Amino acid sequence: MNKIVLSLKAKKVILGIAIFVIVILAGFTSYAFAFTARVLPRTYVAGISVGGLTKAQAQSRIATVVAERAAQEISVKYELKEWKLTAAQLGVVSDTTTATERAYALGRGGSFVSEMKWLVKALVQRSDISLPIALLGEKSGAAKDLFSSVERQATETTLTFADAKAELVPGVAGRQLDTEGLLAQVQLVLAGHQPVVTVQSAEFAPKVSLEQATAVKVQAEALLANDWKITLADQKLTLSPKTIASLLGTEVKANALALTLSQDGLKKEVAAFAKAVNREPRNAEVGITDGSLAITIPDVEGREVDQAGLVELLHNSLLSTTIPENRVIVGKVAVKQAAVRASAISDLGLKEVVGTATTDFSGSPGSRVANITVGTHALNGKLVMPGETYSTLGSLGPITEAAGYQNALVILNGKTENGLGGGLCQVSTTLFRAVLNAGMKITERTNHSYRVGYYEVGVGPGLDATIFEPSPDFKWTNDMANPVYITSSVSGNKVTFTIYGTKDGRSSSISAPQILSETPAPADKIIETDTMYVGERRQTETAHPGASTSVTYVVTNDGQETNRQVFRSYYTPWAAVFYVGTKQRPESPPTQ
Repeated sequence: MNKIVLSLKAKKVILGIAIFVIVILAGFTSYAFAFTARVLPRTYVAGISVGGLTKAQAQSRIATVVAERAAQEISVKYELKEWKLTAAQLGVVSDTTTATERAYALGRGGSFVSEMKWLVKALVQRSDISLPIALLGEKSGAAKDLFSSVERQATETTLTFADAKAELVPGVAGRQLDTEGLLAQVQLVLAGHQPVVTVQSAEFAPKVSLEQATAVKVQAEALLANDWKITLADQKLTLSPKTIASLLGTEVKANALALTLSQDGLKKEVAAFAKAVNREPRNAEVGITDGSLAITIPDVEGREVDQAGLVELLHNSLLSTTIPENRVIVGKVAVKQAAVRASAISDLGLKEVVGTATTDFSGSPGSRVANITVGTHALNGKLVMPGETYSTLGSLGPITEAAGYQNALVILNGKTENGLGGGLCQVSTTLFRAVLNAGMKITERTNHSYRVGYYEVGVGPGLDATIFEPSPDFKWTNDMANPVYITSSVSGNKVTFTIYGTKDGRSSSISAPQILSETPAPADKIIETDTMYVGERRQTETAHPGASTSVTYVVTNDGQETNRQVFRSYYTPWAAVFYVGTKQRPESPPTQ
């Protein structure tokens, strides 16, 4: 084996090379260690040197410098106009955090070899990181002026419908500021490269083409060429081109122009049609002819337009691309049958008297007589269906002067005073007794506050029924299988109610009023007043004894009791009230 013997000179060379490599490696190791937690050297963000800084230091320096540059005035030019603005006023916001992260991430996160290459590269080559910016902030007034001067909304091609004619209105191109170009130039400003920004813009065409809008114009012209006929039951109504034109509009859908119809306008037109067609059903009316019941007024069928359906039908028909030659639209009309029809009058069973009653109002003043007469006539001719609960106040209607009512005495708030409709309790009391005689169910009944002589003639206390708007009311229920019909009349000083129907075998009995207790009327109440002269006296209340009474009402059918009601009445003892004068009469002048 041959031995290689190095000369002394060769040994020195090898030793020198080894020392050099060791020094280089030691230095590179020190260099790599020094930038373990720092940004690589020769790294810049927006022209700001951050090499050798920690992440926090780099973040602080970038934020400080960028804020200073963002506050510096820039000359922003567009065509012949110029604005002096800062980046902040333009609404530019900078993401210094992301820029810092990107700078710090250089040379990190790869393989060992990759990181070593970045360390070597950083010694000889500069790395520039751009600063992320966006137009997200609030613009100043001057910046708003810049954008409004540059930008313009596109006006879409549309149609107008004046005088029932469709006219084409061409659209106008819009204009938009080149925000990407603006941001690119602002980045250069924030990097300290330039103090001037030149704004560019670009036009964009309307979405709707003239060709497509022309096709819609042709559709509208065909729609407005003639009247449209609306058939609703036996009514023939017209929708004129002028009316249709007032409802027409346009909208852009999927970059195409389309006709529209105002829903509110359509509903208004349909409501007007419905008003001309709709009507409530009217019951046939029954009256006394030659002593027997007969149809005096025939029933009228009601009808109601399906307004929602007609609106939808009109909308779809008018906007259809296919127009029928006759231009007729048939709407749906629902028929509403009257509850009482002449064709079925024989089924009502109004063939005999099932109950009647008469009361006497002799001695009543004229105003009370007038109210009894008006109220009696108001209740005449009422038909009450099986199961229906009858309200006396509801049938009377509003108690007003316009209805013919006058002021007469009523019991109100513990006093007897004038009020509209005084005396109507004579009407409700008479009806109450007729219903009792017919054997139907009493649903609501209230006695008067004190005993009233008109209602005790021939029967005694406890069979009265007071009413006063809005309450109390007198109510009863037709619990028969067939309708009943009410007739009422005033003759002389008497009021009579007669109820017609079909007897079903029932009978009713009313016990004689049982007086449970009596209380004498209090002593007269004397009230002094200076509105009357000494010696004058006026009575405003009449004395009435108080009482507690009970009346039992029993209904039987085929020997079986079907209804029992006990009517208890509590009448307050009522004092006579007299007003006496305390005012001194003036002395008579001495005679000459």
